[in-house]
Amino acid sequence: TPPQGTPDIKRLHQGLDVLRDDDVASHVKSTHVPGLVLAGLHDPLVSQETSQNLASMNIKTEIHWHENGDHVLPQSDPVWCAEAVQHFLKKNFAPCP
Repeated sequence: TPPQGTPDIKRLHQGLDVLRDDDVASHVKSTHVPGLVLAGLHDPLVSQETSQNLASMNIKTEIHWHENGDHVLPQSDPVWCAEAVQHFLKKNFAPCP
């Protein structure tokens, strides 16, 4: 399903600038909390190697591969994404009282 509404071009440019200019690796390596990478085996933009490298930068980061997944997993399989996040949260963080 295509996204609804008008794209926010300014925010898109800001996000692309962050991807271009920020050193994401240093942020990932220095964090002390568990992380989750959701990756599609058929992503045309991010290689499997890149996803695996990101996940391996922090020992507390786990990666979940979607066998038929592409680059927009929350759109192509929102249920799979929600279940993966829910499982990750239950496993790594205590429930709120």
